[in-house]
Amino acid sequence: MPTLLHITYYERAVDASGVHVDKIIGQEAFDDIREALVPTKTAHPVYITKHFSHDSNTRWHVEESDRIGSNGDVPMTYRVILSKVHNQKRLI
Repeated sequence: MPTLLHITYYERAVDASGVHVDKIIGQEAFDDIREALVPTKTAHPVYITKHFSHDSNTRWHVEESDRIGSNGDVPMTYRVILSKVHNQKRLI
C-alpha cells in the first residue's frame, strides 16, 4: 500500500548572526489516509503538542506550514516549521 500522506517537521532556530535555520526534527507517513488535519499558520498563534524522540520539549508554535507539490501528487507532502515554546504556563 503506498503512503498517501507525508509530513516533515522542522525546528526553526536563530543562529548567532540572526539568520533563521530550519532543521528536520521528525517525519510522519500515513497509509490509507485521504484527509488529515495539518497545523497551519493563521492570523492567531497556533500551537501543537508533539513529542519528538530527541527532544524533551512537547509544546510547539507553528511558524509556517505548506503543501509541497501539486494537487493530485501522491503522497501529499507537507512541510511544517515549528519553534519551541519556552515560557510554558502551567494549566490547572
